[in-house]
Amino acid sequence: MEKRWTEVPVQTEKLPDTEVGTTIWGNAHIKERYVYYNYVKETDTSHAVKYINGDWYEINLNEDKKFYTKQTLRLQREDT
Repeated sequence: MEKRWTEVPVQTEKLPDTEVGTTIWGNAHIKERYVYYNYVKETDTSHAVKYINGDWYEINLNEDKKFYTKQTLRLQREDT
């Protein structure tokens, strides 16, 4: 299983509504950069996410102001 972090390019265009499901387009992390967020009702939290090759991944903002993800952060289909 991949444990290495990979930089994720910032989304510049919104995805078609058929792909986003319950995710929300916003800029809570960096005012100038919009990303998708997945709201988790049970914990009342939001996580930045990115659609990569047909799957959603949780992404994390690093100190260098870039987003990163890894294979272990792939969301299960029922989580999206």
